[in-house]
Amino acid sequence: MLRVEGELDTMRADLRDREVKLAQARDRISELETKLADFEDQILRAYQKLRSDDKIVDKAKRALAVALTLLDDRGAAAPLAAAGSPTRSPDEGST
Repeated sequence: MLRVEGELDTMRADLRDREVKLAQARDRISELETKLADFEDQILRAYQKLRSDDKIVDKAKRALAVALTLLDDRGAAAPLAAAGSPTRSPDEGST
């Protein structure tokens, strides 16, 4: 009978150890799930920032295209304006 009681005590101690390990594993799982949620939020925010940055880059490209078009138009108009304006001869100097 003592042998059975000894085995029972051993089994109870083993069960307690397993319950402690199980509780620790559950705590660890909970910590990891919290970290996972945080990482998912970080990834979502980073993705949204990339999308926002892409929109800003597209707007900047369009603005640069307009600016270059305006500069090209000015550059083409400048020689025409110079050709159409009367030029003074050196004889006509200021009086």
